[in-house]
Amino acid sequence: MIKKNSLEFKKVSIENLIRFSEMMELSLGLIVDENYFEWKYIKNPAGEVIAFEALDGEKSVGFYGVIPEWYIVNGEKIKIYQSMDTMVHPDYRRRGLFTSLANMTYDYINQYEDNTFIIGIPGMNSLPGFVQKLNWQNIHNFDYVFNHRVKFNLQMIGKKNKSITLQKLQKFDHDFDIFIATKYQSPKAITKFLSKEILNWKILLHPYHQYYPLKVILDGKVIGYLIYRILDEKRCFIDYFDLVEENLLNQYTNNIIQELFKLSDASFIYTWKNTSPILQRTYSKSGFIKNPYKKGPFSYKVPFIVYSNKKEINGIDCFNIENFDIQPILQD
Repeated sequence: MIKKNSLEFKKVSIENLIRFSEMMELSLGLIVDENYFEWKYIKNPAGEVIAFEALDGEKSVGFYGVIPEWYIVNGEKIKIYQSMDTMVHPDYRRRGLFTSLANMTYDYINQYEDNTFIIGIPGMNSLPGFVQKLNWQNIHNFDYVFNHRVKFNLQMIGKKNKSITLQKLQKFDHDFDIFIATKYQSPKAITKFLSKEILNWKILLHPYHQYYPLKVILDGKVIGYLIYRILDEKRCFIDYFDLVEENLLNQYTNNIIQELFKLSDASFIYTWKNTSPILQRTYSKSGFIKNPYKKGPFSYKVPFIVYSNKKEINGIDCFNIENFDIQPILQD
C-alpha cells in the first residue's frame, strides 16, 4: 500500500466489489449492483480485472482499471488490455488521482508482461487526460455510418428479395466457433479473437445492455452472425456483422439489412465506419453514409486510443490504425 497526500493507494482485491457502486454512480452515472462487478471484473473468460484504488480511510475515492482480452496479432493469440471504469469521487477531483492510479496499473502490468498494450474508447471528458498526461495516442476517430428506412426501401425497389432469414440466438454454440474458424481472413494484422465463450459472457450475460444476437441463415445453413442493440428510440446499432465468405457480403447484405429493418422496427440502422476495407465497401454498397457536418445526427466521432511501452506488438505497429480490424463489439 502506498500513502500519498493523506490518501492510501492499493491494488484492487476482488472481494466486496460493491464498494465501488456509489462512486460509479457519481462518476459515470451508472447504477449497478454486485452482478455487474462479478460479471465484468471476475467472470471475464480472458481473466480478472487489474486495477488500483485510492482510499480515504476505509472509503474508496478513486479507481482505475483494465480488463484483459484476447486478440489475434500477426497470426498469434495475444492478450491485450482495455481501459475501463475510470472513477474519481466528486469530492476528490483535481488531486491527480486518475493519473496516479493509471500509472500504478501500467507499472504493475510492466512488472509481469514483456509488452504492455492497452486500448481505450474514452469519453470526451477523459480523452485529454489520457493523451496529455498518460502518453496515450489518439490514433483514430470513428465516424458513424447510417441508413434510414425510407431511403433504404427506395434503394430496394425493383431488386429481387433473396431468401435470407435472421434467426434469434439463445446461446452461442459450436456453430459460432466453426464460423470463426472457417470465415474469410481479415486483411488486417490485429483482430479481436471471438469465441462462443467470449460472446456468451460479453453479449448474453451483460447485466445492463440488451443485445440481440442473430444467426444469418441461407438455404438452411448458417452463413454469418449479426448482433445489434436499440440504443435510442427507433435507432438500431450494429455491434457486429460478418459472413463466412467475402462474396456473400456482396450478394446478401442488402437483404440482411432489409430483414433487420423489419425485425428491429427501427427508423435508422447505424454503426461505426469499419476499419476493414471489406466491411467498408459492404456498408457503402448498401447505401450507408456518414454525416459530413460537425453537428446533427450521427456527427459524433468515437475516439480510439492506444497505450504501449513498445512501438510494436508481435512485429506489428500498434499505433497505426491501418493494422486494426475493429467493430464496435470490442468496446467495453
